[in-house]
Amino acid sequence: MDYTQEIVRFVRFYGIKNIKSYETSKCKYFIYVADNGQKQLYYYDKQTKNFYFKTAKKQEKLSWL
Repeated sequence: MDYTQEIVRFVRFYGIKNIKSYETSKCKYFIYVADNGQKQLYYYDKQTKNFYFKTAKKQEKLSWL
């Protein structure tokens, strides 16, 4: 499964809407706007094949499916 399919599964699993995305050579980044209007950044690391959630203070690996 390539990373675009993984991202689609992730987005559907979390019910993410209002996605704005861009891609770099290392990661596929995508941003969604939460119900409270706060922007949150998630990204998929192509090398480690993991999803991460990034806040201003830290980066967390997301465990899912």
